[in-house]
Amino acid sequence: MMSNLTINRLHKVHKSAQKCAEYLASIKKLEHLCKDRLGHSYGENLGSGYGHDARSAARDVTKSWYNEVSKHDFGNNNFQYPSGHFSQVLYTMINVVDV
Repeated sequence: MMSNLTINRLHKVHKSAQKCAEYLASIKKLEHLCKDRLGHSYGENLGSGYGHDARSAARDVTKSWYNEVSKHDFGNNNFQYPSGHFSQVLYTMINVVDV
């Protein structure tokens, strides 16, 4: 069972992501803008899929982010550009599981 702290954090992340998605839709761009423009403190993994339903597209994009695992140095706790999307997926998995 997730703690209230984890649920509250996920709610904040969800609200932030929704606000960002609405902003990007309003300007019709898929760019890393929300952190600078909206003051979000979360990473921005952006992706798109074509010829799929939304669930399949989300799955395929998340798989592509996760596949950066081969570029990740687990001995380095700093941000690593080659595996930046992977680290966001990993962070989300850890926080949802509430380890």
